[in-house]
Amino acid sequence: MFYVLVVILFGLSSDFADGTCNFPSTLTDGTWVSAEKGDLVLSGTSILSYPVLITGVSTFDFNCIDQSGTTFLFQAVEFQNVFGVITRFFLCLDIQEINGNVLKYFVGTEYDVFVKDFIFPLADAIAALAQACNRATPYEPQTYITLVKSGSVADGSAPIQCPDGLLAVFTSVAISGQTCANSVLDVCSNRTQMNFTMDTPCATELTFSAGGQYSCLHHVTSGQTTYLSLWNNDASPTYQFSCFAFEVVGDVVTATETIKYCTATTDHVTPGTRDTIVGKTIVAQDPSEKCVTLGATSCTFPERLKGVWITSDSTIFRINSTTLHGYPVNIPGYRTIDLTCEEVNQTKYKLRSIQQTLVFGLTVNMFLCMDIRPSQDNYLYYVGTDFESFLNDALLGSINSTVTFDEVCNRPEPYDVDSAVMLVKNASSVQGIPCPQSTRFMYRSLSVVNGTNITYCNRSQLDVCEDTTRMRIKINDTCGTALATTVEFSCLYYEESYNTTYLYMDTNDSNMMSLVDHNIICAELFNVSGGLVMTIYKEYCSDLMNTDPILFLRLSSAENCQSHLTDAATTPSSTLPADSSFTTYFIIGGVIVLCIAIGVIVMIIISRQKMCFQCRLQPQVPDSGQQFTDINL
Repeated sequence: MFYVLVVILFGLSSDFADGTCNFPSTLTDGTWVSAEKGDLVLSGTSILSYPVLITGVSTFDFNCIDQSGTTFLFQAVEFQNVFGVITRFFLCLDIQEINGNVLKYFVGTEYDVFVKDFIFPLADAIAALAQACNRATPYEPQTYITLVKSGSVADGSAPIQCPDGLLAVFTSVAISGQTCANSVLDVCSNRTQMNFTMDTPCATELTFSAGGQYSCLHHVTSGQTTYLSLWNNDASPTYQFSCFAFEVVGDVVTATETIKYCTATTDHVTPGTRDTIVGKTIVAQDPSEKCVTLGATSCTFPERLKGVWITSDSTIFRINSTTLHGYPVNIPGYRTIDLTCEEVNQTKYKLRSIQQTLVFGLTVNMFLCMDIRPSQDNYLYYVGTDFESFLNDALLGSINSTVTFDEVCNRPEPYDVDSAVMLVKNASSVQGIPCPQSTRFMYRSLSVVNGTNITYCNRSQLDVCEDTTRMRIKINDTCGTALATTVEFSCLYYEESYNTTYLYMDTNDSNMMSLVDHNIICAELFNVSGGLVMTIYKEYCSDLMNTDPILFLRLSSAENCQSHLTDAATTPSSTLPADSSFTTYFIIGGVIVLCIAIGVIVMIIISRQKMCFQCRLQPQVPDSGQQFTDINL
């Protein structure tokens, strides 16, 4: 026979609170509203009146007993006698700061079928953090649960500006497949709020807010979907929180709404089901007005800045109207980031990274100030952000999603002249570099591949031996029109990843130029047995997953450059007099070795000068250690 005896211990026992926990500084005593549990009372490092679903019990009081980074282990003051054995209850929460009035947490405990909640029961023992925190990590980013200080939405301190893609007045709204005439989503009248005005036939198909008004609190982006936590502004809401998962393509917002917070399977197409309540699908389109105005001016790059640029420190990135793609960084786990333009003041641009990074378990947004100035026919730029040691780069890190222009553009002026980076669009003015080692052959067999069709090009070849900074392709006119019969590519920059090399090259070939917007192409080089596969794409390597190739070549019959040059040599094999002594050979050999040594030294000096200019911004290691709190939060 199963029986449960509930024993309530009045007051908070000091035996549980051992003082080993330190909550985030913004998680102060008082009432906080959880998207999962409703009102919670915080006192010291205890959570009071935490709702539970255990038979005969409505709430538990939890004390924090252990901590690892942002992960906290709580033990309930209450316990139960199950089959004559004392059973204690534990809760694992990963709590992260967002701002002074909003935090988020992840439940780190798996669901227990007997407790019917995300609580870890343990008979006759005290659980360790590793036992109770049994949910697999990393947590799905969209499953965060918002925690808001009571009263901070009403006084206006908690809401944030809604994400840029929503800042418009949409005049066509469909909910759960039902198109609603004369229905509007207005995110411009108040850019911290989403206001739905629903008209017939949507009187019976509404959002989870009866009044249709929400305040934006926090959002994260994962993959193609942005997950926005919303506060329902109804006077007596059925559900205080919603998770609005959306994607913006052109002028169309495709979204889902899930009550409370998103599930692990929620995205902008598939709504979540929580507490048996199935989420809604929402499509908003046909904007009559857009209000993406950040700071004093809307941020767009000048027309002349758009395109693919080569920098004087040997990197390549691309700029469109509002985004800089492929900016090189030294952040652990990243080689490049993409930056959106948020604000411009004369020549200075405040940019925010689309990607985020984790530092000590905190989700950190990254910001960059670029001072871009015209220089003759090109541009140069200075980085206007100081070096940040935790990010290992000249970027501003913040757990806040919005920071001021002055916080980002914090590097003192005037800038050091030698920290300028030249931007060059005319590749002919950039000195070529040696092509990748894997390409330095004479390939005497060349085929053009189109799907399953392979066209062998007789009397065609690719030569990287005559000049190792250039690829020369000779191809007969039976192999298509993508290339002229003779074309040269100049190697500009490359990166190697496992067995694949991504190589930027420029060309003045008229046939190729007709297929690209500028004179730069990206070649994906893949070594195969007996040869090389070269796939040529339009302009930018980061677009390979979304771009069809211009040309697909298979190269074989490779001869290394030394053999090629030896075969081509016409000079007699013996150029020394018959009576040359050993001393003569020794002197000649010594001169050759000396020349090689000098060449190596010169190459090292040149390569050091070409290293990422941000290294010059890196400060000396301070005498005293920095804290993460030094980051401008």
